Amino acid sequence: MSIIKLKTILIAIMAFFHLTVRGQDPHFSMYFASPLTLNPAMTGYFDGDYRASANFRQQWWSLGSPFVTTTMSFDSKLMQLKIPEKDIFGGGIMALIDQSFGGAYNSINISASGSYHKALDEFGEHNIGAGFQFSYASRNINAGGLSFANQFTGSGFDTRLPSNENFIRTKSNYVDLNTGLLYRYSTENTEVYLGGSLYHTIRPNNSFLKDGNYRLPMRYTVHAGSKFSIGSNGNELFLSGLYMYQAGATEKNVGIAYGISVNENTSVYAGSWYRIGEAILPYIGLDNNNFQMGLTYDIINSKLRNYSPKNGSFELSVNVLMYRPRNVYTNYKRGRIF
Repeated sequence: MSIIKLKTILIAIMAFFHLTVRGQDPHFSMYFASPLTLNPAMTGYFDGDYRASANFRQQWWSLGSPFVTTTMSFDSKLMQLKIPEKDIFGGGIMALIDQSFGGAYNSINISASGSYHKALDEFGEHNIGAGFQFSYASRNINAGGLSFANQFTGSGFDTRLPSNENFIRTKSNYVDLNTGLLYRYSTENTEVYLGGSLYHTIRPNNSFLKDGNYRLPMRYTVHAGSKFSIGSNGNELFLSGLYMYQAGATEKNVGIAYGISVNENTSVYAGSWYRIGEAILPYIGLDNNNFQMGLTYDIINSKLRNYSPKNGSFELSVNVLMYRPRNVYTNYKRGRIF
């Protein structure tokens, strides 16, 4: 086995344990663009009536894409004519697909979430909401795509040799429950929010091993953000931050972005986030007629940068906001005459 191949395997092993032991759950640098993996109370929290979102993250791409995470979600505001005008009742569905080591490990999560946001004043400037998310997860190991210590012959790995691992199954399925709270203050030119979420509240068992009883550790998240209009030309300033804890691992992420209005329908954004002690995350974005796209790249500034010159992570997010047609009856129910 060549030195380069051995180095690649060692880097992948280190990255794998960094992800699974310290972090457990997949995460996104653009956490603010993946609302249903951040907080179930974010369901229905957006301008518009419908929202379709997608996120793609390729981590440690120089090693042949060992970690690829993809989400797709759709959420909407429900029963808008049957609840108080300033309240929001949201429902949504999401699929999260996580692959490691070229598909040797696969995880698929299907979730359904709901939230209710109650206006605390007559103008709806202060709002508090709660959300719940039910998930079904399926994890699969393709043992034929893995190599184990007992298969190392001194000159390479021989996968025909027995691994002597005590896998009783290569699939693990479980159900899960997540919950969260969100407070929002919003006016015409200012928006501020603060939220907290708890994932894996029932701590499901997802062990692959015989007689295994590995309970998925709970994930605690606190996040906040704000948006301010700058001047009268449509420019905006965004700030956000996140603190996340799971299984002894913490993530602290803060950042800022500035949006420049190009015309009535288009704005471009530039900024940066900082995952404290780990990576700098330059960010660029586009908003055109409620089509929103963002790009980031993790520039590693921890000790992990010593193992490969190309060990960062690329991430893409897409959000599409949609509005349902308005008619005379809808406007009448909302107390409008136009």
